[in-house]
Amino acid sequence: MSMCRKVCAGAAGADRVCVFGRRSKAVMRFAFRKRRAREVYGRICSRALEVQRAIVERQADITEMSPPSPPEDLANDAGGATGRA
Repeated sequence: MSMCRKVCAGAAGADRVCVFGRRSKAVMRFAFRKRRAREVYGRICSRALEVQRAIVERQADITEMSPPSPPEDLANDAGGATGRA
């Protein structure tokens, strides 16, 4: 999820908080409560950062995992093969 980097001032003097997702967009307008617009923007930014960090940690855990070893019966069969056709 990406966001506007700041609270945008609209044409009518209202502050807007814009949130852009992969397939969607949300715009919240705050005509009189500019402090509230900044609070909402801060909450959205912190939550997006939490989710993005969790995704990175999850991907790091997956890459650290070693591949599973082959089943015992396959490992024993390979030892007795001579390689002749």
